[in-house]
Amino acid sequence: MNSALKTQIENIFDRAKYEVLALVIAETPIEPQPQSPDARTWTPIDKFADELGLTVAGVMRWVYRSEHPLPCRRFGTKTYIRREEADEWAKAEAAREHTRILQKFKTSSS
Repeated sequence: MNSALKTQIENIFDRAKYEVLALVIAETPIEPQPQSPDARTWTPIDKFADELGLTVAGVMRWVYRSEHPLPCRRFGTKTYIRREEADEWAKAEAAREHTRILQKFKTSSS
């Protein structure tokens, strides 16, 4: 098997793994316990994805990516996101993307 095909197969399996994980997480939503002082600030990942019009699998890809993952917390088997942290991450992500595009443009125009 050539290396390009092997890489493609590995990528497909990695993607499938995260999508299955996201589906399992989405199927068993549990809200944070009300006695927790921060309970109001944590959003279950499925609710977070719905609010943004995204899929849980898409948000989980951000959570599990190797560079600059979306910050989250896991309480037991559930994943929660704090809106303030997600907003800060999104701003930083936009700045990184802007820098990447500028570098690409500079490289292609040279």
